[in-house]
Amino acid sequence: MDPLTKWARRWGRSRALGVAPSTALGVLLLAGCHGDSRQAGDSAAGDSAGAGGLAVDVEPGAPCVAADGAGVFTEIDPGPDWADQPPGQQGDIAGWGVAVDDFNGDGLLDVFLPQFGADQLFLGQGGLQLQDASAGLPSPPDDTRSVVVGDVDDDGAVDLIRGNDGSDEVLLGQGDGSFVAAGDSVETFGSAALGLTTHLSLGDLDADGKLDLFVGTYYTGDATDPDPNGFYLGRGDGSFADVSAQALGDQLVTPAKAGGFVDADADDNQDLYLINDKPSGGYQCALLLGDGQGGLTPPPPGSGLSLAVQGMGMAEGDINGDGFVDFAVSDWGAVHLMLGLGDGTFYDASMSWGLVTDEVRIVGWGLEMADVDDDGDLDLLVAYGPDYDTDGNLGGGLRENIALQAWGLYRNDGGYFSQAAELSGLVVAGNRRGFVLTDLDQDGQLDLVARDLASQASVYQGGCSGQGWLELDLLQLGLGNRRALGARVEVDAGGQTQVRFVRAGTQVVSSGGPPTLHFGLGAVEQVDAVRIVWPDGTRSSLGPVPARSRVHVTRTEPSAD
Repeated sequence: MDPLTKWARRWGRSRALGVAPSTALGVLLLAGCHGDSRQAGDSAAGDSAGAGGLAVDVEPGAPCVAADGAGVFTEIDPGPDWADQPPGQQGDIAGWGVAVDDFNGDGLLDVFLPQFGADQLFLGQGGLQLQDASAGLPSPPDDTRSVVVGDVDDDGAVDLIRGNDGSDEVLLGQGDGSFVAAGDSVETFGSAALGLTTHLSLGDLDADGKLDLFVGTYYTGDATDPDPNGFYLGRGDGSFADVSAQALGDQLVTPAKAGGFVDADADDNQDLYLINDKPSGGYQCALLLGDGQGGLTPPPPGSGLSLAVQGMGMAEGDINGDGFVDFAVSDWGAVHLMLGLGDGTFYDASMSWGLVTDEVRIVGWGLEMADVDDDGDLDLLVAYGPDYDTDGNLGGGLRENIALQAWGLYRNDGGYFSQAAELSGLVVAGNRRGFVLTDLDQDGQLDLVARDLASQASVYQGGCSGQGWLELDLLQLGLGNRRALGARVEVDAGGQTQVRFVRAGTQVVSSGGPPTLHFGLGAVEQVDAVRIVWPDGTRSSLGPVPARSRVHVTRTEPSAD
């Protein structure tokens, strides 16, 4: 579906909700944009012609009706179809994730659930209601564990990549909620035989506008060695070239539970961080630095990210507001907060930030940095659940590994975390792995779709915070990398600068959400400026923008003249 049709559908939905469509045209908001080709010796000074066209649409958010308070989640019933899920499998060692995106192009968010035997797709109907549309999914070749979403063939329709217990698979979206297996017409992956896929991430590591893929794998069955991880360079048509061995080096065969693309050293090139398990086998988490052309090399000694932990999941974001990327890594009995210094080095700030777990929160899995209470800083949500051995029995550890474990919601109170799961409504203990935090009903409050290995997936509506917020989507036309993965966005509001990064699958184990960026604004009623660094280094700025707005920025290819 072309972008203009997509925006028109969204405007139609806004009218149905009683929300006036945007009257703030892009030309009124555009403060400037200029090209930066990122070649050595080039100046970043304003070459506006080189940046192409920029259109900005500002849409008021939908009214918030869930008046439970800031950062409070209430489990809801998204309709009768939602109950038709297979029961969970308590003793599973890996999986399952969840994907949320607009799979049929109607402006409403939909939910994909990897399942054993038959995956499920639920299309949004408005009002947080979901309707089963699983008939549009090809049957998976093997049991599905994980998923990532993105537009891998750059046609405007959202695609799915399924990580399976065996052969992984690319599903090309048709724009109407149906999919075609890419392997039916093109070579999807290379020759690598993948095993138990626990995580998938998309990004543009070689800056060619075609999305590349990282595949993190674990152990299959009773194998003594991990399955090989995968790294694939995208061809732009839904197929990928296998460069795993040369790109990953000694990280080719590791128990990688998670990993993803992020610019860890602030050089404008995407890097890859692998979250590895089994320190007893000599494995450590590993950062690989990208050269902007698809090459990956280990960093100099002393990066601080070579953690010898039972790594389960990863979150990234600017947690302390200094403009640099930080990481959180989940572990058995701990969550490690690694603060970045902007030069590719990091230090462990877990204790000074009060990031500790108690006896009911032991094995962390998926985690994400997000502003759940819209107060202007990033919080940390962690899915906890037991660990199992390959026979499906509770695994052993230094601390008791109980069958049901509580959520961990750590609110950022000015540089110190306070445990707030009980106050947030996330009180039911479970056996959790992946989740997605996103604004399902477009009211400016983050909602939650969560997986539980022991039961069905759940949907939680975020309560009204009374705070300001801003949500932003980026779109590139004619430039490749349509969803601008790897872009950096800075928002100035109330004397504070917040930073977000556009990702696909990098955060939260086994899961993937839409590329919409969410900013909490606290009591601020206006954003003074928005600055965008596009994946190719081009810079744009716009503003001011009213709070409680959804902003859509579309960049088009520069003209040949």
